[in-house]
Amino acid sequence: MNSQEYLKKLKEEIDDINYKINNSKKVKQKIDLKRRLAKLLIILKLIYPTVVAGALTAGALTLLGNTPFYRDSKKESLRMKKEIDSLHNVSYECQYEKYDNAKNTISIVGTWKKLDNGLYERIIETYTIEDLDENKITELLNNQERINSIDELFDEKPIIKKEGKNKLNEDDLYDSPYLQAIIYSEDKNDIIVVKESIKVNILLTVGWVFTTILPAIGLTTLRDKIRKFNFVNEVELADKKYRYNENVEELRKNLELKESNYKTLVRKL
Repeated sequence: MNSQEYLKKLKEEIDDINYKINNSKKVKQKIDLKRRLAKLLIILKLIYPTVVAGALTAGALTLLGNTPFYRDSKKESLRMKKEIDSLHNVSYECQYEKYDNAKNTISIVGTWKKLDNGLYERIIETYTIEDLDENKITELLNNQERINSIDELFDEKPIIKKEGKNKLNEDDLYDSPYLQAIIYSEDKNDIIVVKESIKVNILLTVGWVFTTILPAIGLTTLRDKIRKFNFVNEVELADKKYRYNENVEELRKNLELKESNYKTLVRKL
């Protein structure tokens, strides 16, 4: 390197030191920004398998009309629940949401019996009757004599439930068992648009979380096979690379020395 080239290099170093002294705060902020960006990229490397998996599964659910964390609008038809018994009692209930466990059933409701402790108890035997239409069910209810042989109509055993009461009303007093049917129906011509229920949305969101876990684990494994990723080591390297180590007093001393060298060389030329 000749004298002119050395002078030029020395001048650049002096200008650089002057800039660092005069703009030390700005330089420190710039280095801090680079360090933060580097750490952000490291975090993205850490979470991108989960983000990609979550986006894919959320996209698939959205295409099916189910968006996680968001209550979608749904078309719901009117659903009816009819309770009818052989004592000629009839009641109706209507709603636009699906009924839980909506299966047509017929039950033999036993008479109340007084227990030794003073309470009352009766037994209810319930059969599922999906294969019978409403007309046949009504016909069965009107034939009270079939109550003792109703089990012959069904292959499966009934669900037996005990029901208790502290006191009986006048309506509860009857001499013999009776039949009670619950019939569900749907009117597909009566449709409204409603918000998805909170319960359904929570279940879908929880399902989305669990369906995201497996793809995320797979993508993480694939990433680590391509290049071993250690989050802690990556963060430590970023801290070392983007650390502001300049001391202004030392910079000034270094500047004085270089300026002195520069003036001496200029005089000699």
